[in-house]
Amino acid sequence: MDRWKRDIRQYLFWALAFEVGLYYRKNKHNYVNGSNPRTVFEILDYQLSPEAFQHVLEQLRYYRTGGLQQAAFLAVRALIRLGLTRPLAWATCHHSTFRILLGLG
Repeated sequence: MDRWKRDIRQYLFWALAFEVGLYYRKNKHNYVNGSNPRTVFEILDYQLSPEAFQHVLEQLRYYRTGGLQQAAFLAVRALIRLGLTRPLAWATCHHSTFRILLGLG
């Protein structure tokens, strides 16, 4: 049961991190073109409000576990604070590669 809870927290963390990337992909850096297929969220024209986005960041902090997620969380926060959000948007276009690298599928 403990492993299942850890795995769920890990999945939630990375799903929230993807949500952060989608927020910037849609709002700032339009990566949707022929070479980057749209996600279900983009097809349905789903968009977070600024308040909901802040809630996602709070949840990202809550669900982080382990060193890798801590480092990813700090990197995401630093990129946002520095206004360097293009890498976050870019990462959503290469999510399958990141899933493999992170051992998520």
